[in-house]
Amino acid sequence: MFTKIGRKALAMFSALTFVVMSATASLAGPTSIITVKNNWSEKATVASNTGCVGSVTPGFSEINSGSSQVNSVQAAYDTVFSCRVKYRRGNFGPTCDFVISRLVKVNIFGSYWQYPKVVVYEGSGVDCSYTFTSVQDTGDAPTGSNGNFNVTLEMK
Repeated sequence: MFTKIGRKALAMFSALTFVVMSATASLAGPTSIITVKNNWSEKATVASNTGCVGSVTPGFSEINSGSSQVNSVQAAYDTVFSCRVKYRRGNFGPTCDFVISRLVKVNIFGSYWQYPKVVVYEGSGVDCSYTFTSVQDTGDAPTGSNGNFNVTLEMK
């Protein structure tokens, strides 16, 4: 049970948390250029659970064999980047599933950008790899307009 002071403190904390989260949500975060290369002998079909927290331009779509696709992703939040890019070889083949993230680490000395990460889940018989082609602001404090990086995802 809360006392009157405890209830007021909880209400004030809840209101402050809402204001901080609302303010953070309105800021644009890092931008990433994600290039997807299809080196399979068949087209690469985008899976329905592909998506990013933010806006993707022009949008992940089918990629012909031997072709590539470039997308710009603007993160919705100023301290986090998150995307899942999943492609299937042909219509029913194995998949390459890439989970891309970049976070801000917070400690007693402040906050700073960590190096971006990609976790890859490969289906049987496919080779899925990635290369960071550009990474900015590692170790720098987030400003809402930094933390950009570029990555190439390759399916073989």
